[in-house]
This record gives sequence, structure tokens and C-alpha cells, in this order.
Amino acid sequence: MPILFFSTEEFNIKNMADDIKKQSDSSLKPVNKRLNRVEGGLDDVKNRLDGVENRLTGVEGRLNNVERKLDGVHDKLDKNTAILIGIESRLNGFADAWKINRQRLGRLQKRVIKIEKHLGLSTMRDFV
Repeated sequence: MPILFFSTEEFNIKNMADDIKKQSDSSLKPVNKRLNRVEGGLDDVKNRLDGVENRLTGVEGRLNNVERKLDGVHDKLDKNTAILIGIESRLNGFADAWKINRQRLGRLQKRVIKIEKHLGLSTMRDFV
């Protein structure tokens, strides 16, 4: 008949393993409770962050609309700036022509006054 030497030892090892498992389970219970509370707190934080993310998505959409509108305003300003530069150039041209014509008018006025004096005519007040 074989000796049951190994089976008794196996029985002791199994009892020791069960004892260690019970001790570790009882030691880990407070840690597991704390972890569960931390996980619950993290769920609350995640829910709050989801709300913030949703609101930021809405704000981002509105900012995109504003950006598109500003792009349109910039395009219009660019077109108007080009038009204003053209108007300014024309006005400068008219101002130069006016200066030249004023000089010519002054010379003509002097000639007319000289001729009127020579002919003995009275000077018209409109040109003086």
C-alpha cells in the first residue's frame, strides 16, 4: 500500500493557500472600497467634462460662424480698399489738373487786364 505522504502535504499547502487568500481578501477590502469611491468620483468628473466638451463644441461652432463672417468682411474691405485707392488716384489727378488750370487762368487774367488797360476798357470784377 502506498504512503499518502504527498496527499497530506498537498492538503496542508491547500489550507495555507486558502488562509492566505482569506487574509489578502480581508486586507484588500478597504483598498477596494477606496478604489470604488475613486472610480465613482472619476465617473462624476468624466460626466462633468463631457458637459464642458459639449458646451465647447457649441462655442466652437459659433466661433466658426463668426470667422466665416469676418472672412467675408475682410474680402469686402479688400475690394473697397482697392476702389478707394482708385478714387484717391483720380482725385489726385484732378487736383493736379486744377493747379495747372489755376496757373493758366492767372496768366490769362494778367493778359486780359493788360489788354483792357491798353484799350481803355473797364476791368470786369468777375476775373479779379
